[in-house]
Amino acid sequence: MRSALLSTSWRLSAVLMAAALSACSGGGSGAVGGLSPSPTPATAPPPTYDTAEYRANYGLGAINAIAAYEDGLSGEGVTVAVIDTGIDLDHPDLNTNISAQSIGISAGTYAAANDADAEGHGTAVAGVIAAERNGSGMHGVAFDATLLAINASDPATCPGECEFAQSALADAIDYAKNRGAKIINLSLGGAAAGQSLQNAMQSAVEAGVIIVISAGNDGAAIPSELAQIAGAGWADGRILIAGAVDANNLIADFSDRAGDAFKSLYVVAPGVSVRTTGVGGGQVIATGTSFSTPHVVGALALLAELFPNLSAHDLAEIILTTAHDLGEPGIDAIYGRGIIDLDAAIQPLGVTGIPTAGGIVPAAADTPALAATALSLSPAFGDALAGHAAFANAMALDGYRRSYRFDLNRLTARSDGSRDLLSLIDSRRYGMARRETVAPGVTLSYAAARDGELDRLIDAAAAEKPRLSARLGLERAYADGSRLALFVNDPAAAVGGDSTAGVFLQRQSLAFGLLEDDSVTAHAERPWGLVRLGLTSSFSRIEDGAGPLAGGSSRLAMASAAMALGSQTTVSLGLGLLEEDGLVLGSRSAGALRLGEGATTQLLDGRLTWAARPDVTVFAHGVIGRTSITGGGGSLLRPAGDLVVAAAELGALWRGALHAGDVFGLQLSLPPRIEAGSVVIGQIIGRDYAADRLQFAETAAPLSPSGREMDIEAAYALSLIGDATLQINASYVIDPGHRADAGDAVSFLISLSRAF
Repeated sequence: MRSALLSTSWRLSAVLMAAALSACSGGGSGAVGGLSPSPTPATAPPPTYDTAEYRANYGLGAINAIAAYEDGLSGEGVTVAVIDTGIDLDHPDLNTNISAQSIGISAGTYAAANDADAEGHGTAVAGVIAAERNGSGMHGVAFDATLLAINASDPATCPGECEFAQSALADAIDYAKNRGAKIINLSLGGAAAGQSLQNAMQSAVEAGVIIVISAGNDGAAIPSELAQIAGAGWADGRILIAGAVDANNLIADFSDRAGDAFKSLYVVAPGVSVRTTGVGGGQVIATGTSFSTPHVVGALALLAELFPNLSAHDLAEIILTTAHDLGEPGIDAIYGRGIIDLDAAIQPLGVTGIPTAGGIVPAAADTPALAATALSLSPAFGDALAGHAAFANAMALDGYRRSYRFDLNRLTARSDGSRDLLSLIDSRRYGMARRETVAPGVTLSYAAARDGELDRLIDAAAAEKPRLSARLGLERAYADGSRLALFVNDPAAAVGGDSTAGVFLQRQSLAFGLLEDDSVTAHAERPWGLVRLGLTSSFSRIEDGAGPLAGGSSRLAMASAAMALGSQTTVSLGLGLLEEDGLVLGSRSAGALRLGEGATTQLLDGRLTWAARPDVTVFAHGVIGRTSITGGGGSLLRPAGDLVVAAAELGALWRGALHAGDVFGLQLSLPPRIEAGSVVIGQIIGRDYAADRLQFAETAAPLSPSGREMDIEAAYALSLIGDATLQINASYVIDPGHRADAGDAVSFLISLSRAF
C-alpha cells in the first residue's frame, strides 16, 4: 500500500513532428550603466539568438532569456535534476544533455530513467529546461545544461496517470543532491510533504540545492499542499513556487495563486500552450504549472553558470527580487513577485564596489563604491590613461559579490581640447577693466563680472551656482621702487602678466594656470642693488563638484629675482613651491581612482623681456616643475615616482603698428603638459571561484598625454573714441587638449568692448 501519493497534472494540446526551422537575425539587450557580467563570452562574430528556434517557445522571450544568451550563457556546467516520470533517453533534442547518471529510482538503472508516461510528462518538462539549441524545433531555457533525469514514478501506476510515493521522491532528492545537482525541478502536486520527504528537502537545501515546485493546477487561492513546504523556516527562501501565466502575462485560470502566506516565495512563468519536447522524438504543446516551473529552473541554471560564487539562497533571492511586477503593484496574492526576468537578474544589484587588491573576494560594501569613484584630470594630463586596457577592463562587484566588467573611462573626465565661440567669448569676461589712482602711490584696479544674461546663455549651471566673477587689485608703490600688491582672482597681475592679458586669448598666468582664477594673491618686491627681489604668495580653492569629487585648495609661494641687462633686456628667475590639498596639479579624484590626497610641486620659473625697439617688445616665459604626489592607498592607482610638468610661451608686441594707440601681437604658447611620470594601475585579471579569490596584476601607464598642444595666435587691438576697444584675434591650435587624435583648431574672434 502506498501512502501520500503525488501525481502529475497537465494538459497535452497537440503533438508535432520535429522539423528544421529557418533562423533570422535580431537584437537583444545590453548591460546597464556600463557594467557587463564577467566572465564575458569569448568570440567574434557573436551568434544570433533571436531565431525561429528561440521564438518557437514564446516563454523564452517572456522571461527575457535572450539577454542571458547574449552574455554568453547557455547553462553549460550546471546540473539540473528533473524528478518526474523520466525522460526520452533517445530524443534528438535531449540526448546530448542527458547525464549518464540519470536513473529510475525503482529499478536503479539508467535504462529505467526512460519516460514511463505514455504522454511524456517528464520529457516535456526536461525540454523546457534544456532542449538543445541545434537549429531544429525549439530549445530550452538553459540549452547546454546537464539533465539529471530521475524517474521516481511508481511503475504500477504508469503509463497511465503516474503517481509518486513520497519515499521514492525522498530517495530521488537524496540522489540528486549526492550527484551534484544545483537545482531540482518538481513539477508535481498533491499532499503535503511527510517527514521523510521534508528531511530529504531540508538536507538538499542545506547542501546548496535550490528546489522549485509547481504551484498546482486547481485554480486555488493558495499553492498546493506540497508547494507550501516552501514556507518552512528551514527552507530559508531556497524553495520556490512557480505559478503559470499565458502569452499575455495573465494568470492562467487553472494556476494556483500565490496567497498571502506564500506570495514572497512565488513567481510566475509561461505555462499555457508551451512548445516543448515529446516522447518519440517529436514536440508537443503543453499546459500546466508543470511547464512554468522548468522556465524558472532554467533561469536559475543560467544564473548559476554566470555566477558560480552564488549560494542557493542568493540565486533564489535574485530570481525573486528581480521578477517583473504583475497585477497589483508590489508583491500580491495572485502573482506573488511577478514574472521572472533574466535581463534584470543578470544586472548588478545592491551596492556596487570596485575591488582594489587581490585575495579573498570582499563584499561590495567593503570596497570603494562605484558611485563614490571618479577622476577628473586637469588639462595638463590631456588624454592620459584613455587608451589603457586596464582602464577599459576593470572589475566591479555588486551586492551579491558578483563580478562585472567596467570601463573606468566612464568615470574619468578629461579635457577634449575642443574650442568654440562661446568659450572664446568667455575668455574676455573681464574685458571691461579700470585702473584708478586713489591716493599718491596707491592704485586700485578692478573689472566687472560679465552680464548675468550672458552667464545663462553660455553656462546654465553658472546661473544656478553663483561664482565670484570680479577681479580686484590694490597696489602701493614707494619712492625707493618697492611695491606691495594684493590681487583677488588675478594671479597673473602679480608678476606683470597683465601687460599682454588684454591682447591675447591665452593669458600669461602665475605658474601657467596651475592655480585657479578664484584666488587671492599677495606680492611684494623691492630693489636690491642691480637686482629686483620679489615674493609672491597665492591661495586658491576649488569648491566641491558634482558627484563624489570633493573640492581642494592650492597654496603657492614663489621667490624671484629680476635683473636688467642693459637698457633693453630684463631677465628674471623664480623658485616656487606649490602645495595642493585634495588636488594633483589641478586634478581631482575619489574612491577607487584616487590618484593621491595632494601634491607638492617644486617650480622653476624663468622670464625674459627684450625691448627690440622702442615700440616692439619680445617676451619669453618658461616654467618646469617636479611634482611629488602624497597620500593615496585603497585605490587602483599608485603613483610611480614624480611627475614633470612644463609650459612655455614666446611672443612679441608691436605698439603703433598701423595706427597710434594700436597693438599687434604674435605669440606661441605651450600650455602646461605632463612631460614625464607614470602611474601603476592595479587590475583584477581573473577570479578563482573555487577558492573565492581574485587574481591581481599591476601595470605601469604613462601620465603623459598623446600629443603636445601648441597655440599660435595673432592679435590686434585698437583704441577707439569713448574708451572703446576693437580687438581681433586669430589662433591656430595644434593637438588641442594635448590629444594627438584631435584635429587642429582654427579660431577667429572680433570683439568690441567699452570701458566703464
